[in-house]
Amino acid sequence: MRRRRLRSHWEAATLHWACQFAGVVITPVNWRAKPDEIDFCLEDSEAKALVYESISAEVVAQSKAAQSRLRVALEAPQSGDLSFRHLLDRPAAAATPRGDAEQWSVMLYTSGTTARPKGVPRRQRAERAAALAHVAQNLYARGERTLGVMPLYHTMGVRSLLAMALIGGEFVCLPRFDAERALQLIAAERITNLYLVPTLYHDLIHHPRFPATDVSVIAANRGYCFGVGFEISLACDFRIASETCQYALPEQRLGQIPGSGGSARLQKMVGITRTKDLVMRSKRIVGRQAYEWGVATECVDDDKLEAATDALVDELRIFLPIAQRTAKKLLNDTEDSTLSIAIELEGHCYSRLRQSDDFKEGVEAFHAKRKPSFTRI
Repeated sequence: MRRRRLRSHWEAATLHWACQFAGVVITPVNWRAKPDEIDFCLEDSEAKALVYESISAEVVAQSKAAQSRLRVALEAPQSGDLSFRHLLDRPAAAATPRGDAEQWSVMLYTSGTTARPKGVPRRQRAERAAALAHVAQNLYARGERTLGVMPLYHTMGVRSLLAMALIGGEFVCLPRFDAERALQLIAAERITNLYLVPTLYHDLIHHPRFPATDVSVIAANRGYCFGVGFEISLACDFRIASETCQYALPEQRLGQIPGSGGSARLQKMVGITRTKDLVMRSKRIVGRQAYEWGVATECVDDDKLEAATDALVDELRIFLPIAQRTAKKLLNDTEDSTLSIAIELEGHCYSRLRQSDDFKEGVEAFHAKRKPSFTRI
């Protein structure tokens, strides 16, 4: 068994897959673990080796149990430790899977809040079945790209990693969550789905860089879309609601008010009278009503929600990316501006795009009655 004390680095993902192929049980541990917790987990899991990163080097040095194990450091190895980079540089034969469906795959330890942590072993078959269920639950398509934020010592971090492998997707690692860095990666890596806890969504949509991020955000809403779920949806560029969707800001029932921009954004969309009706009375509106009020971009039958979302994505992909980015930033930046300032800024943006080769291509394609061939940047 191999222990791992890492955050969601690509090295952690690589180690996970290497152990799966080799039939080695991998046991990821929270990188914040203390020396006595490391001692317990090493002894309890009967680990043969420990892999750690520099942020954990001091704790590993203080762990008595770690001193009798093979230790591998990601960055600067301590005395007697192996270098992960050195292992990568060594020649090796092509990997041949040695594990089977009934062998143990991973052991995850509980947090140990009220007692000693408990190791929960999982078989290969169970892990793959759970990953397949994760794909089905989140309606992932082939080739999706996700941001690896959930830690790989947590069950849902492992699910995300395995799910991307099942659909031929991309798992883009973000070792420690930072909203600004996450927004940069979402745009640069063309992330297509996120699997986060609600507080991280909150941090993303309230970050100053969010309005100008190079990505169009589409919310596909079905069923109950209450509280922060509704607020996140309101922060998106487009909202497609199904007939069964219900929106509400029910915080008054908890003695509270919306705290993630819900009432402010809703008031700009539907006015103060309707916003007071929804917020102060905790009322619900259905998808069709949301569409009629201008909250939802579209309202479709429940079984057509995914198809409508995919169609909108395909439609947006036709357009020049820089023109989409410019339009989004302009609209967001001038939402509270006076008309004269908004028109002036629009003129500046128009002039800048007019000088591009892509604009020339768009005009020529229009006259030639063909599709434009834009640069995809």
